[in-house]
Amino acid sequence: MERPAFAGSTVDVKIPKLDGAERKIRKLLEQANINPSEEVKLRSRPSPQLLFQVRGRDGRLWNATCNLLNGRLDGRATETGSGLDLRSAITRLHQLHHYPDNLGARWLWTLAADATGLMLVFWGVSGVIMWWQIKPTRLVGVSGLSIAAVIAFLVISGTLTELGFGPPRSSQGASIERKDGNNPRGMTSEEKSTLNKMP
Repeated sequence: MERPAFAGSTVDVKIPKLDGAERKIRKLLEQANINPSEEVKLRSRPSPQLLFQVRGRDGRLWNATCNLLNGRLDGRATETGSGLDLRSAITRLHQLHHYPDNLGARWLWTLAADATGLMLVFWGVSGVIMWWQIKPTRLVGVSGLSIAAVIAFLVISGTLTELGFGPPRSSQGASIERKDGNNPRGMTSEEKSTLNKMP
């Protein structure tokens, strides 16, 4: 994909400085008698972006982005595709959550996803109420719901077991240990040293 000439350059972005925040957090943790096992670092995820279009000297129109944390510019030509294949587009739509700050297509998509979830819950609850009113099918229905509940429990517990098989990911933040030696996660010192050696 062709990149614009300004891609990778930075602009001076006036954002609030968070330099003192880490120091204040360390002080609060000390007051609470909590000792983080790693250095306290603020992580901003995802970084806010400013989206706009700009016309180059040659007359081409570019979709530009500016990372508001570091001022880095990037973009692509407006006439080129987004680079998303069908699978990537569906995956990104499926994983969208959190309402954006402004009302637009993404906000409406999130609202539609929430409304769909609420309607499915309503559909299920109203179906159970309607089924319960039909006395001859109660025994069969209770049996079916019981079997479905057991299967759901087995699938969910098996999935959680697989997800928690390895050590916790270090990107999830520092593990916290109290100064009094109480370890809320129940990790042994050998497990902590192994975890700290991981990249």
